[in-house]
Order: sequence, then structure tokens, then C-alpha cells
Amino acid sequence: MATRSLQLGLDWGGTNVKWAVLAGEDVLEEGSEPTDRRGGEEAVRQLERVARDLAGRHAGVATVGIGVPGTYDPADGSLLRVVNVPGAWEGVPLAARVAAAVGVPAAVVNDARAWTLAEH
Repeated sequence: MATRSLQLGLDWGGTNVKWAVLAGEDVLEEGSEPTDRRGGEEAVRQLERVARDLAGRHAGVATVGIGVPGTYDPADGSLLRVVNVPGAWEGVPLAARVAAAVGVPAAVVNDARAWTLAEH
């Protein structure tokens, strides 16, 4: 039996980190927890931990998408400005950090754009 290719979506907001593990259009798990309001490095560690925990529970996670409340460099997934989570964000390599934590490719997208794509 072939292993299913799963996608992990993280929505990083000023209030909550939300997630969903998807197999095509099937939602295998979804949930949320409060965003670490200490911000900065602690908030990045939270995203790494959530992604690692979910990938550990769901064999076959192939990619991670991270919706961020701000701007980012599309070339490398590093942050430029985050509007509602405290911290100095310019240059933080969020996509690379989450990818390293999970061991699969990760990409960053603006959260409003992610919502629009999901609705489409």
C-alpha cells in the first residue's frame, strides 16, 4: 500500500496558531493553540514544534505551507514584516526553519492570500 502524500497547513496569527493536515481535500486533523505572545524566537520555536509534532503523528507529510500576517521574501521564505506578533522579523528565515524542523519543504504565503486561495 502506498503512503499518502499529506500537506500540513499552518496559519500563524496574532491570537492563534491554527493547523490542518490534508490528504487531498480530506482533513485528517485540525486544531489551534494560542500564539506565543512573547514573540520573536519563542514564536518561531512554537511554529517549529507544532509542525514537528503534526508530522510525527501523520506519516507522509510532504510539504508545509505557512500563512503569515505580514510580508515575506518569496525567493527564500524569510520574513520582512509581521504586523501582529511582537518581534524583530526582518530576515528571519521562517520557511527554512520550519523545513529543517520537519524535514520536508516549507513555503510561506501571506495569510490573506492563503485564505483567498483556500476559498477558491
